[in-house]
This record gives sequence, C-alpha cells and structure tokens, in this order.
Amino acid sequence: MNSSREELLLQLALGKPAAKRATWLDAECDGDPALSQRLAALLPAHEQPLNCAFRPNKP
Repeated sequence: MNSSREELLLQLALGKPAAKRATWLDAECDGDPALSQRLAALLPAHEQPLNCAFRPNKP
C-alpha cells in the first residue's frame, strides 16, 4: 500500500461520521488489518484543532 492511498483513505475516513469510521476502514482496507489499525490510530490526531503557537495580538 502506498502512502498516497493511505492519505486518501485517511481523508475519506475523516469525512465519515465518527461512529461509522471503524466499519468503513475495515471494509476499505479489506485484507490488510494492519493498515486499518494504522489509519484508525491516526484519526484522533487529525480531529484535534490546531494548536498554533502564533496568536495575533489583540488591540
């Protein structure tokens, strides 16, 4: 499996309702449970809002 496919699957999974992602990943990664687990582990990090160190000064 190449990384561009993994990135695509990750982006598509993020577009699914959280409750349905595991089932969707299992179906899309059929035959590769390690891929499904790897992507499932990445999902929480991509759902978090960005924590930017840069914050503009308020006047």
